Amino acid sequence: DLVQRVRFDVVVCSSRLQGLNWITFYQQVHNHVDAFILLTEAFDASLAQAFSNGNGYFLTKPLQDEDLDRVLESIATHAADSAVAR
Repeated sequence: DLVQRVRFDVVVCSSRLQGLNWITFYQQVHNHVDAFILLTEAFDASLAQAFSNGNGYFLTKPLQDEDLDRVLESIATHAADSAVAR
């Protein structure tokens, strides 16, 4: 509910959702967040497809510094590009 009322720059999630899968959750919130990062146990092709619109990212655990840096750099670049476009 909170994500429906407040705009977030980045949302990072890693716990399991009771009664809801990550793709459904992402589809509900992606228009209210600038970037969504999901920390997963393993690669999931359906998540990769669902997150392919540009503001969704997923990283596998354990996190590698260079993967997190790559995602954060992509988010920063996207935010800068959006600011210039306004």
